[in-house]
Order: sequence, then structure tokens, then C-alpha cells
Amino acid sequence: MRFIIGRTNGEFKMRNILLCPTGRRCDRLAKDAGCVNDANLTWHDQANRRHAESEVKEPPVNSTRPYSAVLLFGCPGSGKGTQGVVLGAMPNLVHLAMGDIFRALDKTSEIGKEFLSYSTKGLLVPDELTVRVFRQHVDGLATAGRVDPAYHTLLLDGIPRTPKQVELLRDVIDVKRVVYLMIEDRDALIARLMKRAAKSSRPDDADRSVIENRILVYERETHPVLDAYPKKLIARVNADQPPLGVLRDVADALLGCVSAKI
Repeated sequence: MRFIIGRTNGEFKMRNILLCPTGRRCDRLAKDAGCVNDANLTWHDQANRRHAESEVKEPPVNSTRPYSAVLLFGCPGSGKGTQGVVLGAMPNLVHLAMGDIFRALDKTSEIGKEFLSYSTKGLLVPDELTVRVFRQHVDGLATAGRVDPAYHTLLLDGIPRTPKQVELLRDVIDVKRVVYLMIEDRDALIARLMKRAAKSSRPDDADRSVIENRILVYERETHPVLDAYPKKLIARVNADQPPLGVLRDVADALLGCVSAKI
């Protein structure tokens, strides 16, 4: 607080300068100088309120409200990543692939070291750790203002991957739709994965026996996830068609279950 002399109606008046919590300056006549009346005080209170209301507040961490989510579901090579990347360009959709989240972990952090203790040995990451990594990542996006739970819908690829993960995520995500990308022709699926291996340097997709084993693991461990959701939430899409055709059908399945605001 500091005092200055001002002139009002030909008379010198004592005024003090106050800094509001916002850092802006508000003037009022100094009460101890006998120059304050009710009108001045009311004005100052109103100014303080206006300043406080005009502040841009930090987005709160989403600790209680579930994140709206759409699951991109299907066997390896069904096109989940392709569709997720394209749809994630929409302003109200955020594409999250669990594999990318794992790869982006700080390997020197505690949770990163815990992940490496499994991945470097070729072991499956436990469900509890997978959900913990996912939740930490999404809450971090919310804190940074990159995900707004009231506006964005998450497009999830690779999570939940087991029925247990479905249960662990019950209070974290509110699943609006499960988009099931289906390829019923096993030979066509294997051919697609081998073609992807040649284009993307994916050695895990280059060996037919490895591909067949991945499909068997999917059918045994991941496919049962579908049974955890009401049938009315599941939209089946033929993924054995050109990518634009798949995109059209996926977009049609999402109408009405994501925010209409842009």
C-alpha cells in the first residue's frame, strides 16, 4: 500500500493504491484521511470481484469425473492405430494408444523402471501397473489442459486389454461405444500383417508363426473384453475394406456418442 495526493473538485485528497490478488491496481480514497464514502468502498469491492472473476484459472485435475471414452477394439492388424490417428485429429477426440504411452515412459522414473522389469524380460505388464500408467498419463494431460473431461472423448487403443483391466477402469473411464474392427478372413489378416512388417520395419509381424501366436493370444486373453460391455454399446465394423470405407463406418458409429461441439 502507498499513499498519493490527488485533486478532486479543486481539493487535494489523500488516496491509497492497493494491489488486488490479480496483480492489478485499485484505487480508493484513504479512510483514515476522511475521504472514503460508501460509494467508494462499494466500487472497490466490485472492482476486486471483477478482477478475480476475470482471472484464468488452472484446469483442475480430473480426480472424480470419469473420462468419456470410445474403445477401438480388434485383433492385431485390424487397423485400430490407423483409424485412431485419423479420428484423433478431430478437435473433440484424443487418440491414446497404450503401446505409445508405455514407450514414452521416463525409463529412469520409478514407474518406468517397474515397466522395464517386465518388458525387458518379455513378460506381460500386469493389469494393475498398466492401469496405473494409463491413469497417470491421462491425469497429466488433464492437468496440462490438453484433455478437458467435459469436452473431449478419449479414443483408446490397446486398453482395456483384459477383463480385469475393464474392472480396474470402471471408475476411470465412461465407455460410450466399443468399435469392434472385424476381419474374419484369417489368411487376409496374416497377409495384411506381413505387408505391414515390410513397410514399417516391424519384425514381430514378419514371421507367420509369430503372427498366428499373437492372434491366438488375442483370442484367448483380449477378445473376452467384449463380453464385459452391454451389446448395445458394441458397433461391429468390417475392417476388411479400404481404409476410407472403414473410416466412414467408424465415424457413423460414433455419431451421437461424442461431443457435438467443435
